[in-house]
Amino acid sequence: MSGLVPLHQSEVDRLIEFVTSSCGPSRSELVAGFLVGSRLWGNATHRSDIDAIVVHASSARIEGKKAMSGKGFDIQVMNTTEFERRCRGHEPNCLLCLWIPSEAMITFGSKSVTEYVAIVKRSVLPLDRCLMIEQARDMARRDGEKAEKFHFHRDFHMAKKVYVHTHRHLMLMAELMATAGDLSPERFSEVSLAASEFIGSLHNVFGADKDELYAVVRPVLTSDLARFE
Repeated sequence: MSGLVPLHQSEVDRLIEFVTSSCGPSRSELVAGFLVGSRLWGNATHRSDIDAIVVHASSARIEGKKAMSGKGFDIQVMNTTEFERRCRGHEPNCLLCLWIPSEAMITFGSKSVTEYVAIVKRSVLPLDRCLMIEQARDMARRDGEKAEKFHFHRDFHMAKKVYVHTHRHLMLMAELMATAGDLSPERFSEVSLAASEFIGSLHNVFGADKDELYAVVRPVLTSDLARFE
């Protein structure tokens, strides 16, 4: 995938240390990791955090999802039961992890991430079209509410980031639905990179005028959501 920046082993080691020291699962209990932020999308800078989902096999220490930030990481940590439940429920952030390029998958020790992904995929396929539509619309609604809060506090940079997240994920979910789950890493990359045109259009909206930003965003997201009707 053009622009994708995989983690170096030293970064993987720091990630392991951060997760195990912050929320409990041991190194041997870590199952898989997935890049989900700018390192995956190819727009990371030297100041960017490493965004990832980390899946572990401990059921005793963590229930649900735990979000953690610090030491250059912005991570969601969950056990295998929770991750697989979210994938079966077609939650975009987790579901799309099953189709990201292998270079964006984080291996812990000798465990095979691709093998684990293949197992979870079998439990997810065939995709439920109605559930995909419901999840896409819910994501757009939730992200819209987040963006509104950033608008209220005049944080237009974060509002733009939310809109980019919505657009890219809606595009990928629509492609996943259209291909019935037969989404190759190459096509994943093509769809993701196509979002760069939208990102560029938002970068050109410099002012603090909410209406100006909406004028660019609304037609794009309306078109995205039309694919889920």
